Amino acid sequence: MAKGRASIPYFIKMAESLGHTIDIEDFWPSIAGVLQVSVNKADQPLGGYEISDIECELRRLKPAQTQLVFSYLEN
Repeated sequence: MAKGRASIPYFIKMAESLGHTIDIEDFWPSIAGVLQVSVNKADQPLGGYEISDIECELRRLKPAQTQLVFSYLEN
């Protein structure tokens, strides 16, 4: 079971523990409850990847009122 609170630093650290580097942008207050998650991906062409383990894990752990929007960046 995960321990920690639903904060941006918590999710960044959790992603690092899974081997991912992410940036999270909070759109509050203009779009309350929406977070932009940028995932740095290497060695996979755009449009050629499956939903990553980090995306599944963040969706599972996010607060119910929060909507996640993912963008994948090539290194």
